[in-house]
Amino acid sequence: MNEKVKNRLMLVEYNIKLMEDYLKHFKEYLDNLQSKSRSEYLQQQNLHDDLGNLSLQLQFMGIFNKNNIFFPQLHYSSFLVTCYSLIESELNEFCLIAEEELKLRKKVSSLDGSGILRSQKYFEKIVKININKTKWDELHNLRRLRNKIVHLGPDFDKKLLEYDEKELKKYIEKHNLIKEIKYKTLIIDYSFCIYLLDFLSKFFFEIANDTSGIIQRA
Repeated sequence: MNEKVKNRLMLVEYNIKLMEDYLKHFKEYLDNLQSKSRSEYLQQQNLHDDLGNLSLQLQFMGIFNKNNIFFPQLHYSSFLVTCYSLIESELNEFCLIAEEELKLRKKVSSLDGSGILRSQKYFEKIVKININKTKWDELHNLRRLRNKIVHLGPDFDKKLLEYDEKELKKYIEKHNLIKEIKYKTLIIDYSFCIYLLDFLSKFFFEIANDTSGIIQRA
């Protein structure tokens, strides 16, 4: 594998591993937080009569909502946004390596558009690399999902209809991201974030392998 491509891939894999470790540590923290609040509730429940327990339920309702719904949702949706930023940044880096190593006159910065759209165009039209279409489709659905999360904010239940676009809806249904808690809402959870990291690892290995192959044959 081309040395520059290899080094970039190693950096990507290192960052993905860091992100995975971070996710696991956060999940441990979150599980402990949820377990602690349940334990505190049960302990206090034994000390009250029915009327006191009703008051206790109301008191802990906000705690459970925060620890079990709002906090995880805010965190994991933010993690998705971070993943998407990594994708955009690293795709651009691989484009720049191809541009430099192949001495291409057409610069990636000169193409219309930005982010994933521009990188895909550069790989396909200029570098002549055709990555599996289903993988690009996955990235574009992530782009749609990320844009909704960023622009609509954390009130996923109140704005669920905003996610009702054909391709995005199919992607959400495929990954079972709509859950019924107290109401139907979009849920970005731990398992989906782990899936994303696994997808990114495989995708960037393919990008690196194909880019290196083009450079070595030039």
